Amino acid sequence: MSQMVISIGFSIGGAGASTLALITGALLAAQGNKVLIIDASPVASISFVLAGTAKERPFLMDTNLDSEEVSDLVKVGLLGALIDQAPGKHIISFSPNFHVLPNDGHLGFYLPRIYYDKSLRMRIEHDPFKQMTEKLKSDYNYIIVDTHYSGLSEISDMVITSSDRIVLPLHARAYLPSKVERTLELIEEKGLNRSNVIGVFRRGIDNDECDLEVENKVKNQFGDILSRNFLPYNQSVQKAACGYDSLMEEVKNRRIPAEYCCLISEFC
Repeated sequence: MSQMVISIGFSIGGAGASTLALITGALLAAQGNKVLIIDASPVASISFVLAGTAKERPFLMDTNLDSEEVSDLVKVGLLGALIDQAPGKHIISFSPNFHVLPNDGHLGFYLPRIYYDKSLRMRIEHDPFKQMTEKLKSDYNYIIVDTHYSGLSEISDMVITSSDRIVLPLHARAYLPSKVERTLELIEEKGLNRSNVIGVFRRGIDNDECDLEVENKVKNQFGDILSRNFLPYNQSVQKAACGYDSLMEEVKNRRIPAEYCCLISEFC
């Protein structure tokens, strides 16, 4: 069983990281791989798209937001798994080979508080994300991590040190060169080879001349990491990001643009 952790993100909102993570996971699962998607993004897009059904929502949101005790806030999802190191009880299974480890959408709020809680701090000081993914690797062919920009340093540091591949989604209207530079610096600081990093542009439906100018600037500045493929954002991709059933329907009927399959072959 091939075992690989692929982290997608480290860019600002709107670059298409969550959509790419969803489609990547679904395409790999459709090929017969066992896949786990970890939602490590503070906005929790994947959790609310996939786990936000009437059946799963009580599980996802089972927290006491008014509690002063941090331990009451992190009983479920990713933060719960980081603390108790028993990720299996936090994972939602959508099919035998497509699983999700969700978070409740308050990751950026809870994590800093944990560091100030003496009863919990000692339990997460030794890179619990890496410990968790090492435990999970034997159960999955691919672990796909959806994360956010490097401003949330605790999660970014943990995810980078746990990754075999990193994909940086870029979009002309959601692009800050300083974020890309900082992410690449952080990757090198953590000892990950730059050859394991791929940058990919998502093209919108209504690209204009200004967008193309930004693309050319990025090619000049970061051409060594850019994929040859530009990911289209069309109706099929929009439908795929609307829920598990619609995601699998688009994949099953082979309506996902071929560029996504070509990109996956580059980093898998």
